[in-house]
Amino acid sequence: MQQRNVQMDIAKGLGIIFVVFGHNWIVAHRYRELFNIIFSFHLPLFFLISGIFFKASRSFKSMLFLKFDSLLKPYFIVLISLSALHALLGNGNLGEDIGKILYGSGIELRWGPMWFLPHLFAVAIFAWLLIFLLGKVSGQTWLQVVILLLMLIVGVISMGYFWQKDVYIWGRHFLLPGLPFSVDIIFVTAFYFLIGFYGRDFFLHFKPSWALTLGALIAFISLHFFLDMTMDLNGRRYDGIVVPTIEAFSGIYLTMVIAYAIQFFSVPSRIFSFIGSATLFILIFHSHFQSKTFDLLTAYLQQESVGAGFLSLIMGLVAPILIWLVVKNIPILALFLLPIRTNKLFRQHRQLFSQSS
Repeated sequence: MQQRNVQMDIAKGLGIIFVVFGHNWIVAHRYRELFNIIFSFHLPLFFLISGIFFKASRSFKSMLFLKFDSLLKPYFIVLISLSALHALLGNGNLGEDIGKILYGSGIELRWGPMWFLPHLFAVAIFAWLLIFLLGKVSGQTWLQVVILLLMLIVGVISMGYFWQKDVYIWGRHFLLPGLPFSVDIIFVTAFYFLIGFYGRDFFLHFKPSWALTLGALIAFISLHFFLDMTMDLNGRRYDGIVVPTIEAFSGIYLTMVIAYAIQFFSVPSRIFSFIGSATLFILIFHSHFQSKTFDLLTAYLQQESVGAGFLSLIMGLVAPILIWLVVKNIPILALFLLPIRTNKLFRQHRQLFSQSS
């Protein structure tokens, strides 16, 4: 089990590097085809991995608390603190920012990539309820497959219904940025989440097949070479039902193959699994440090360059990891940003309570 966990950490490490690189100037502005390649699978990969480790056997109340503690707590604390700082500096309206934070749409947030956290919270709730209902028809695998495929189809078809739509409330005009917590895409994201959940044994015991690896590689390269199709879930883009889905699963499979290979090499294995362990903090902080570093380097060099892009990519990984190392070693800080069950103060309190009992 330890080896399998390391492999998943490596896969998360690779995935979060793709996320950071996907928000880099090199991808966003210089080489747009890289955008199509990276965005075609990196978020489906994270939803799938989240599904692998999802424990539907927990009570709904327990699941709700744990997901709030691990996802919404850091989301609210970081973004409200950031908005309060901007308000103090005269650069924002705290009340308006809090409204946007509660809504949870990526294009409305100061740090856009954090939309993933409230949405994953919503996906966990949806998945728990659906798994509970599907459990009533256990043994009917074909029905579960049909339901998942219908979810994907309906999700793709309806993806733009609530995106950038003109709405009028009390005489005021608004441009609807999707639904709260991005639940308008939940059928698509939950599809990948539930594939991870139901395919847990396959992924935790993953061993590459040469035939599948070759097939995934050919499919991934050829589809991107011949067709200009991809997805951008935060931007409500999913270019058709079949091609982007094949690209997503091909990219996920190839990532798993790479993670499987890396685990047999001591130093790379430790590096990528270490990065994977810091995924939450990299997700939260990478955009700020990456963009600020790129702006500073561009101002110094007086031009935008690939070199500045790569240096900002490194800073987008290193700075959040340093913050993570500081926070996890200071229990008071960890209470605000890390799950309470992992906190040293919480564990000590439980031990004292057990001894006194």
